[in-house]
Amino acid sequence: MNVLILAAGFGERFRQSIRQRLATGSPQPELTAMLKLPKGLQKIQGRPILGWTLDLVQEIPGVDFAQNLFFVTNALYHSAFHGFLQSVGITSRHILCDGAKDNQHRLGAIRDLELAIRHFGLQDDLLVVSSDNLFQFSLADFVAGFHKVDGHYATGYAASEGKGGIATVDESRRITLFREYPDRKPLEKGQLVIPTLYCFKQRVLSALGQYLEQSGVNTDAPGHFLIWLVQQQPVFVHDVPGLRFDIGNIDGLEEAERYFQPPESR
Repeated sequence: MNVLILAAGFGERFRQSIRQRLATGSPQPELTAMLKLPKGLQKIQGRPILGWTLDLVQEIPGVDFAQNLFFVTNALYHSAFHGFLQSVGITSRHILCDGAKDNQHRLGAIRDLELAIRHFGLQDDLLVVSSDNLFQFSLADFVAGFHKVDGHYATGYAASEGKGGIATVDESRRITLFREYPDRKPLEKGQLVIPTLYCFKQRVLSALGQYLEQSGVNTDAPGHFLIWLVQQQPVFVHDVPGLRFDIGNIDGLEEAERYFQPPESR
């Protein structure tokens, strides 16, 4: 299995929340410095979010950072990510820049996914992870569950409300309906929030090409591809037992920072 980390977003909502905080108070150098970093390199308890994620990736049997881990980012943040990734043993040959210099010219996560698969020649099953999601559950268990189903695999968790991908599943945990919501929406009974954390079988490669060949399809949020994919091929859900933080703004980052504080510091 290969692992692909998507990190080509520009974090406009996150940066806007920092600017709003700066505009309402006295100058805060630490916040100003945060504006220069991608979300995946923002720190929780002194460590980049991406570092916490890589700890979980490293627990997956058979995954070797030097052989199986691949990364796609944009031109604005390529240098920052490159330095960090090399420090944890990821070779430059596995780091792809998609060329986008600003949010207006972004490719979108789906085109970045297709670009990385094609550029790196990825042919095996693929774990796709977003660089700015912070979670606390076993990726090794997630991958083990994926190998037991005849289909693709997504993580899902129950919540009172959700933003992004929301799915309905049947008794076999197969997704029967999937929708993307740009704003938070109360969940109905049986619905699950689906973050950007997927395991794809090899056959997703041709499906991705078919999706992008269509006229007018959304190529931004990965969930738009999943909306189409669940109608073409089986996609199952792994129920997540642990916590997950979506670092969409400065408030979300601070919430995660408080959670990860040592007990004696709370």
